[in-house]
Amino acid sequence: NSDDKTTKNDDKTSNADEKAIIVVFHAILSNKFDWDNDNKIVIRGQGPVFYGWNKDGVHFSTEKDIDKQLLVHGVFSIPLRLASYRCAYKYVILSKKNKPMYEELVEYQSRFGGFVNRCLVIEGKHVTEKKIFHKYDGFIYPKPGAISWVFSSAPAISDRKAFFRTFFPKWSGFYVNSFDSKIELAEALHSLECLVEGTSADRTSTSGFVERRIVDSRKLRLGECIEQILMPKVMKNLEVLESDTNVGRVRVHAVISSVIIAYVFTLNHVNLKAEQYDILLKSLRIPPDEEVCSEFAKSINEFDDKILSSLNKIILEFYQQSSKTSLVVNWLPALPLLHFLRGESKPFEDVNCEESVGTTNWKWWGWQDLPYRDIRRHITE
Repeated sequence: NSDDKTTKNDDKTSNADEKAIIVVFHAILSNKFDWDNDNKIVIRGQGPVFYGWNKDGVHFSTEKDIDKQLLVHGVFSIPLRLASYRCAYKYVILSKKNKPMYEELVEYQSRFGGFVNRCLVIEGKHVTEKKIFHKYDGFIYPKPGAISWVFSSAPAISDRKAFFRTFFPKWSGFYVNSFDSKIELAEALHSLECLVEGTSADRTSTSGFVERRIVDSRKLRLGECIEQILMPKVMKNLEVLESDTNVGRVRVHAVISSVIIAYVFTLNHVNLKAEQYDILLKSLRIPPDEEVCSEFAKSINEFDDKILSSLNKIILEFYQQSSKTSLVVNWLPALPLLHFLRGESKPFEDVNCEESVGTTNWKWWGWQDLPYRDIRRHITE
């Protein structure tokens, strides 16, 4: 199936004593395949990462989701010394008699002759011992014409959107219902980063030439999918914060959920309507309650340093954007959140009155790095 030469791997990638990264593959089998329960799905690909195009392959498990689609999952351990290799691979359906049917990357034509294969590329920032790297591969299609079907780009875009919704991380801060309470924030953000990359672009290898092929964003409209998934949770968070019957822990979860959603929206350039901006800003208001504020500060301190640093940067961008479009009455009450995130102040802490008041310093006002001149103009207009 591939004209890429297989590199011999005398050292067996499955050496249990080596330091390794765990790669978890996710895909959906297209219903264009004539699937039989006796069939098996494997990955075959280049060495030294994979075992070769003519070997048994890496076996995958399958399960049906609520839409009766066949979800494909596989876990593969790769030694760190091999993680920088860019190796071609494909999904293969094996019949009961082990007759192989290779998938076809129907969205791409070969530019150099030879077969178009998938390619495993793991960026250096992910290469850490025992780290789990998620590889989201979208739909697996058969060769057009092989079983009486014709490829069309429009259904392929719809399939990408369906795949994205299916594998969107089930973190409790993203969903009102149907979430997985075992998923931690760091895992959810990493999975989402990998999912966005896997849905919006593909790594391919043709005759050893590796490309990153970007999907037309005007057709994919991934931002709309993200907004449709997350806005119901923002609405619920606002409802929680505006109710006096909820305990402090529940209200803190609502604020943190909205912070992370604002982070996701900004990081992925999701375009919100003015009224959606206002709703999100209202859900970022920390209630003037000592218990809630203390619990919020405690939760923030438990964030990983890398997450907190990235969070501060991206949330500042969100405030910069919203301050130009939203009403001041909605924007200013949400400002203490930024102060707490940046460590500029602590809730219910006594203010040191011995220091001189720097009213000419925008940092003193809590507006550091914000477009204060535009804000001031917006207030006076």
